[in-house]
Amino acid sequence: MTPILAALLLAQAQPCGPTGMVEKRIASQYGESIVGAGVTAGGILFLTSNPQTGTFTIMLRRPDGQTCVLMGGTGYATQEAVKPGVNL
Repeated sequence: MTPILAALLLAQAQPCGPTGMVEKRIASQYGESIVGAGVTAGGILFLTSNPQTGTFTIMLRRPDGQTCVLMGGTGYATQEAVKPGVNL
């Protein structure tokens, strides 16, 4: 299964709401802000995090005006970019 297909399948089973509302709730409830984004076939994938608490959320903003929370967690940390082919 491709990562894009997996993200789309997860988005169908996860909580969704109007774009803007979901992002504001994540920001107010967890103090997270956008730290990364990318365009997929299903919409725009966003990563938000709170550097003080280490919480993070991955969301998919769909073309139909809905944003879906795909997953969230704790222990988020940044690192330097890893060159392709190098093991993590």
